[in-house]
Amino acid sequence: MFKGMEQEFLRVFVSESREFIEEVEPQLITIHENAEKTGQIDLDTINSVFRLFHSLKGSAASLGLNNIATLTHKAEAMLDMFRVGKAMIRIEHIDILMRALDMSRDYLDLVEANQSDCGNEAQKDALEGELDYFIQQVSEPETQAKAKARAKAKSKNKLPKLEKTLPQSLSPKDDDKIKPLVEQFVVEAIEILDNSEAVLIELEKATEESREQLIREVFRGIHSFKGNCGFLGFVNLESLSHKTETILDDFLNNGQSLAPEHVMTFLIIIDSLRQGVSDLAAGGVGNIEGQAMFEDLLDQMKIGLIAEYDDHKKIGEILLEEGTITDEQLEQALIKQQAALGEVLIDMGAVDNSAIDRALKKQSEQSSAAGKQSKKADIRVDTQKLDKLINLVGELLIAETMVTRNSDLKDLVLENFEKAVHHLRRITSELQDVAMSVRMIPLTMTFQKLVRVVHDIGRKSSKKVKLNLVGEETEVDKTMTEQIADPLVHMVRNAVDHGIESPEERLKLGKPEIGSVTIEARYEGGEVWIIVSDDGKGLNREMILEKAEKKGLLNKDPASMSDEETFNLIFEPGFSTADTVSEVSGRGVGMDVVKRNIENLKGRTTVKSKSGYGTSIYLQIPLTLAIIDGMLVRVGDSRYTIPLLSIRESLRPLPESITRSPSGEEILRIREDLISVIRLHNIHNKKPQFDKLTEGILVVVEEHGRRIAIFVDEILGQQQTVIKGLSSFLSISEGISGCTILGDGAISLILDIGSLIAKTGGNAYSHY
Repeated sequence: MFKGMEQEFLRVFVSESREFIEEVEPQLITIHENAEKTGQIDLDTINSVFRLFHSLKGSAASLGLNNIATLTHKAEAMLDMFRVGKAMIRIEHIDILMRALDMSRDYLDLVEANQSDCGNEAQKDALEGELDYFIQQVSEPETQAKAKARAKAKSKNKLPKLEKTLPQSLSPKDDDKIKPLVEQFVVEAIEILDNSEAVLIELEKATEESREQLIREVFRGIHSFKGNCGFLGFVNLESLSHKTETILDDFLNNGQSLAPEHVMTFLIIIDSLRQGVSDLAAGGVGNIEGQAMFEDLLDQMKIGLIAEYDDHKKIGEILLEEGTITDEQLEQALIKQQAALGEVLIDMGAVDNSAIDRALKKQSEQSSAAGKQSKKADIRVDTQKLDKLINLVGELLIAETMVTRNSDLKDLVLENFEKAVHHLRRITSELQDVAMSVRMIPLTMTFQKLVRVVHDIGRKSSKKVKLNLVGEETEVDKTMTEQIADPLVHMVRNAVDHGIESPEERLKLGKPEIGSVTIEARYEGGEVWIIVSDDGKGLNREMILEKAEKKGLLNKDPASMSDEETFNLIFEPGFSTADTVSEVSGRGVGMDVVKRNIENLKGRTTVKSKSGYGTSIYLQIPLTLAIIDGMLVRVGDSRYTIPLLSIRESLRPLPESITRSPSGEEILRIREDLISVIRLHNIHNKKPQFDKLTEGILVVVEEHGRRIAIFVDEILGQQQTVIKGLSSFLSISEGISGCTILGDGAISLILDIGSLIAKTGGNAYSHY
């Protein structure tokens, strides 16, 4: 059981691991897509994924979360096959890695609930078995090929003799047969390890020309040692020597230099292998004390080699940007790379020393800048504390208003007080901006989660779909990202399942075989617009009306309904255009949730579609739910707040600009537009100061191109408004989204412009 600080470590581990998983999923899909297009594996991306799996494994192991550690270790081993070029990644590999991520996510839920990852062992073992199967498929042919090569090699190595003397059906019970083989193994192992140690020591003082030959000699020795261990079933020794062999192979293939610290690590490994051999000689099974630590040491070296390779590549990319070298020259250099990249390029005649010096200087500057940036301290803060901070800032704004607009100060000329007020307002405003920015996060992770959704649904429905993400850097309040996640999933599922046609159907229609779904985020005024669009078959107006009529969802003549009204029927509970129910969709559950969640955020949903060309769904949500700029108006003895971004103009109308519709509704004519008028005192049963429209003020408000005019007695002025929710037991009048506290302690209701516009029946008189 974790206690005290350990619990905090565990909490941070769970949080960071979930972020790792969300980051890895879209990268895995990208790796496969790139491999299909180019026939090559994107090493940069797969190295990034490998490092994330490795970090997750290491953190889990350090906390004693063995189920997570072993599962991610298997996944890491599979990824290593692709990294070193032993196999081309296929869709089935992606699927099993995705399932490993899903299971890791389930284990994190267990850890969060129980402080332990114990459970689901049968499922985990089955999944690890699948991973082992894939790894074995790749590694077995490789081993056989190398065995044949060894059989043809020079006979100075004693391994072939041992292989030939090994009975095919040797059992642990055959002590008489095993003992001489173990003795022979011990003698040969000591000889191999002693020779490898001597070569490693020689490496420290060897010339550049002889280094590769010496590393290759150590590699051959460790390879032979590993083969002997495998044939005799010495698992611990085989595991450690295999990892050592892999690292040596990296040095040979990537042309990276063996630094003194690398040599020291290999000498430590040789000593640990020698310890295992001594255990065998003493009648043991080849145990190595601290084996996990030694293997982790090798893992860290491998990660360092990846980073070093990336640094070399960056130098080449800088030269490429300058136009000093060509793509072909960079590619040849990276393939060759038997020395530092710069030296290779000089040997090729692509650049001179000055160009390399310039690139190295620029790389150093970039690394320095990145180092300074990495020193910025990040801390994790409980969202409840952030909520409390925002609430306190809101209360501060109210307190500031109560002080600066105190009725006791009316008509007083206080010069010093005004200066102090000005300073207070500036500080309060800056504090508000900082507090709000703390909660603002980019939509990147919210969007990236949808990559997996599109991938999975595309496979289930046998459709080829490409997901395009635009404006991922757009920032919104963190609370909103949590509430729009589910709506986005529902919309993307529908776009792929209902919107995108099958590849065969798309080809018949003259469309590309691969369908396209685009998710875009952008700022529009004081709102964030998120648009989910597809290039599929679009919405069928007649089918929607037919289904809606069958379900009793129509409340007016279908012929009089606009396309927008018709398409909005897809948000009605229980509505679905699917002919059959599938595991993806068809039950009419989902789009009503989309609308409800967005409305809870004081946002709006709009659908645009063209048959045969696709559908776009617009989500329009405010930047924040906490503080808005508002216009304070009075109706009788009540005061209301109108969101400033909704106001287009205000006026006192002339008698000739007022008319009535055949149904008796008051209409304002303004610049050839006819706009419906709403009287707030009628809606909320208030006694107004003025009854005639020409005596009061009409405030023209707009939402998504639709306008109405709100009749009020007086405009009191503009102020920042802290939004407060209304208690659930109150019977909320239509057109109210919340309330705020004014400077004198009174309450002002905040108007919901969207619902007020909807009350006019869709603003049929406006040209907008």
